[in-house]
Amino acid sequence: MKYISFGSLATLLLALCWQSCSLSPVSKDDVLTISISSGKSSWTDFKTDSLFEYSDYIVLEATEQSLIKKIDKIYLADNRIYVLDGLSRIIIFDRNGHFLSSIDHHGNGPGEYLKLQDFDIVDDTLFLLDSQSPKILKYSTDNTFLGETKSLKAKGFLKLGQDRVGYNVEFGAADGVKRKDFSYALQADDNIDYALQFNDELLGRSFSHSGALPFYSYQNDKYLMSLPFNQELYYMDSASCMPRPLVRLDIANCNCTISNSTSGNEIEHILKETPTKILFSIYNWNNDLMVGYESADSPFVYAIVDLRDGRIKVNQPLRPDKNGLPVMPYAYISASRTKKQLLSVVDPLVISSMLHVKGESASELLKEIATTINDDSNPVLVFYNYKV
Repeated sequence: MKYISFGSLATLLLALCWQSCSLSPVSKDDVLTISISSGKSSWTDFKTDSLFEYSDYIVLEATEQSLIKKIDKIYLADNRIYVLDGLSRIIIFDRNGHFLSSIDHHGNGPGEYLKLQDFDIVDDTLFLLDSQSPKILKYSTDNTFLGETKSLKAKGFLKLGQDRVGYNVEFGAADGVKRKDFSYALQADDNIDYALQFNDELLGRSFSHSGALPFYSYQNDKYLMSLPFNQELYYMDSASCMPRPLVRLDIANCNCTISNSTSGNEIEHILKETPTKILFSIYNWNNDLMVGYESADSPFVYAIVDLRDGRIKVNQPLRPDKNGLPVMPYAYISASRTKKQLLSVVDPLVISSMLHVKGESASELLKEIATTINDDSNPVLVFYNYKV
């Protein structure tokens, strides 16, 4: 049985900076704070179809070469679907789900990686982050090796123009030599232009991030991002060089005692000993923000809030849609597809189970999808339009 990993820790911060940008601190004093009660007694009651309208589905072809162990990242670009698989490779499908090729270059030689941690796409070029070497490999989309450069040891990255790279270095050293604890570092021409250090302001109320949350998300013509274990969500547009606070989410308390002098090892120990809410999906549609989080009553709760006034529109687990399809939002990266669409990634075993429960009353769509899959199939991608 294949699965989507929701348990692995993937802390993140992304930034988009131009050559002429001035890097300066950002005040959080005026950030909208939204308090979301995670208890079952506070859940709302709405039908999924009142906000999400079914659009289409894609069954990813399952062959010996394209069978997915677990999905670590999904990127849609140029009518292709790029899936970062748990086996440290990228599997490429066309818009209809047909398997095209894979990027799989394990090894120690030129053009090879030890651990494919993350990837980014710029125009027709793939950039692959090897977190073990560490280095960034450059490939064309037709899998032609174009070169490699040294990189920081990081959990994720974002290619920022010709010579700049933004890294999530988690609890790493930005300079690679002197021990410092950074969450983000901007590298240009092999030099560290800017590094953001952990401190008590970054921690406070805290969240961890599951493997279902990518290292960044491009939505509404801006990058949506979050700091490691931080209650604020941030955005970045082309007119701004520093992360700008979008909203402060008051869901869980960390009760951590952390200051500027707290070492990285101490931070790691505190976070391991302190339970935190897990964020696993973030979407932003115009003025509406959707955040998926776990609670004591359900591992998958979704809150939709109005960023203009902080009003909570929805706060509950999502029910199956009118076709009987379970809705399991998964944050993805899209270079061309509108982000008003929600992506639900559904395990084929779940679809088979739903069909069994519904029996003769199952919808024609559920029956149709069920005929195209079996227990060994890849996950099914289901898209929904958000009714703004």
